[in-house]
Amino acid sequence: MKIVSGIYRIRNLITGRCYIGSSWNVRKRFGDHQRDLQKNRHHSRFLQRSWNKHGPGSFSFELLIMCAVKDLLLYEQALIDGLKPAYNMSPTAASRKGSRASEETRKKLSESHKGKTSPRRGVRLSEETRKRISVGRRGKGGGPRSPEVIERVAVAMRASKSVLTPSLVKEGRKLRSSGASIQAIADSLGCSFAAAYDFIRGKTYSWVK
Repeated sequence: MKIVSGIYRIRNLITGRCYIGSSWNVRKRFGDHQRDLQKNRHHSRFLQRSWNKHGPGSFSFELLIMCAVKDLLLYEQALIDGLKPAYNMSPTAASRKGSRASEETRKKLSESHKGKTSPRRGVRLSEETRKRISVGRRGKGGGPRSPEVIERVAVAMRASKSVLTPSLVKEGRKLRSSGASIQAIADSLGCSFAAAYDFIRGKTYSWVK
């Protein structure tokens, strides 16, 4: 299975609250989070309480930005600042014990990211958006932010605000029962393939009947 490094979000689909994190292996990190939440031992007591109250079917695990391992904290801090996740225990991104990738893994990740650029490269951002993300915030993790970083974070923030409503989920499931493909459903509802796949399979929005 391909290793993907980047910034991810765990979102409560009922309340809209979320947790932002980063990892050199996002898929593995998702598994770690789910295991800890199921065993009632997650380090974020805010996320754990919400998980216990609403249940696993009310949460989505989403990759927001793919990036090189060396840039993880930079992008994580920018998204924490912009999205203000309610489930994070600290407002500052910090490396976690045991999350260091081996040199071999770093090389594989570096190769996988070669030639990849932001799909919105060249799109001009408003002054308000730039200020919200902020450049070169002193005293916080990640260091100064280049225009490219600001752009990628802004794109991720806009995408992160796309929330499927229960009525849209019901519509999507009806389309599926009529024989529509998941990609066609995603296109119709204006969501990603992954989002459509998850609610069709009952991984998310299981509370919507």
